[in-house]
Amino acid sequence: MDKSEWSTEIETELDFWEKWIATKGGKWPDDYSFRIQFDSVINEQLSNYIKTFFPPGDIDILDVGAGPLSCLGKTLNNYVINITAVDALANYYRELRFGFKPPVITEYCDSENLNEKFGDNRFHISHARNTLDHSYDPLKAIDQMIRVTKIGGLIITHHEANEALRANWNGFHKWNFYIGKNGFTLSSKHNIFNINELIKQKVKIVYQSEPNSEWIFTVWQKI
Repeated sequence: MDKSEWSTEIETELDFWEKWIATKGGKWPDDYSFRIQFDSVINEQLSNYIKTFFPPGDIDILDVGAGPLSCLGKTLNNYVINITAVDALANYYRELRFGFKPPVITEYCDSENLNEKFGDNRFHISHARNTLDHSYDPLKAIDQMIRVTKIGGLIITHHEANEALRANWNGFHKWNFYIGKNGFTLSSKHNIFNINELIKQKVKIVYQSEPNSEWIFTVWQKI
C-alpha cells in the first residue's frame, strides 16, 4: 500500500484517539491511567528483558507508532529510562485536547523512515505495540526498527493476530500478523510474507508466541 492510499484513513484513526482521550480510555481506563503517569513502572515482562540483556544505567527506548501517549512505563529501579516516542500522526496529535502535559511528547516520524531521523544503532530497545499492522509498509517498518537498534539490542513487538480480518479491512487495518507453521507471518489481501525468513540475517529470535496465538509477542536481538 502506498502512503497516499494509507493517508485517506487518517481521520478514522484520529477519531478513535479523540474519543479515547475524551472518555479517559473508554473501555481501557487502566491503560489511560498508566500512560498519563510520569512515574509509571515498566511492566514485569519488559523489565525482565531489560535486566537480562542490559546492565544498570541508561536505557534508550524507541516507542514506534506510539500514538499520542506512549504505553511504556517510565521508571525502573537501577535504570534511567529514556523514551523517545514517534508516530506518523504526531502533528495531528498536537491538536488533541489532553488537558495536561503528556509524560512523553510524541515526535513526528513515519515508522518506515526511522533511520532518516535517528541513524543506525541508536537505541537499546525498539518497541512497537498495535501499530506495525497499521502502517503503509510493515516490512520496511520492521527493517527500520532493526536498523536503529544497537547491535545486541532488542526489537520487541506486540500485535493482535489477524486484525485486518476482524476489522473487515476497514480504516488502517490492511495487514494481518499471525504465527503460522513457518513462524511470524504478514499478509494482505494479495500477498503473504515470512518475516522470520526475511530478517534471519539481521536478528536472532529470543522469544516468539506459539502458532495460532491470538496475541503475538516477539523479541529479537540484533546481531
